[in-house]
Amino acid sequence: MSWMTRLVQMSLVLLAIGASGVGAADEKSKWEFEVEPYGWAPGNFGSVTVKGRTAHIAVTLSDLYGLLEDGNAFAAAGYFSVSYDRCRRCRSSPWPSA
Repeated sequence: MSWMTRLVQMSLVLLAIGASGVGAADEKSKWEFEVEPYGWAPGNFGSVTVKGRTAHIAVTLSDLYGLLEDGNAFAAAGYFSVSYDRCRRCRSSPWPSA
């Protein structure tokens, strides 16, 4: 199973857990949790000329996906926070590539 499949599965499980508590209780808990996985998929197109030589650049989304599958690039990050009453701790960072 690829890491991308595991990431999608983990995101869906966390989303289901968060959605299951909506409207379940009238009394608000002092504990709050927040999880936000996110990613991006850039494309790069253009040309560059140096000393009369021109190089054309074209990186499509499918090229980027190929890099992600091979483990040569990783384009995702996440945010997690937990709080109790007025005390809050959070962590936001990119996940390292393999």
